[in-house]
Amino acid sequence: MDIRNLTFGDETFDVIIDKGTMDALMCDRGDVWDPSEDLIADVKGEVDEVERVLKVGGSFIYITFGQPHFRKRHLTRDCWDIRVTTMGDAFHYFFYSMRKDKPSIKQQ
Repeated sequence: MDIRNLTFGDETFDVIIDKGTMDALMCDRGDVWDPSEDLIADVKGEVDEVERVLKVGGSFIYITFGQPHFRKRHLTRDCWDIRVTTMGDAFHYFFYSMRKDKPSIKQQ
């Protein structure tokens, strides 16, 4: 199944966890400071689909080594706030938590 075009119905899941999917989409795609249009479209497709299949009140959890200044721009949506927790000592990893508090614009 393609993460950018999921076959699940709207508002199907209470929790969605990403540990590696977005990282794989962003891997080996040039300059992280200036991502390509293809990369932006692929990552937007993933997050759009997560937003669509996540129930109102549900949580999207994303765990990555990707620093907030590289990832938050792709995760930002009107239907949730982003909380970031930094973990680890020598090598930090990041726990992004989003709670969908209203229906997606497309679902209204």
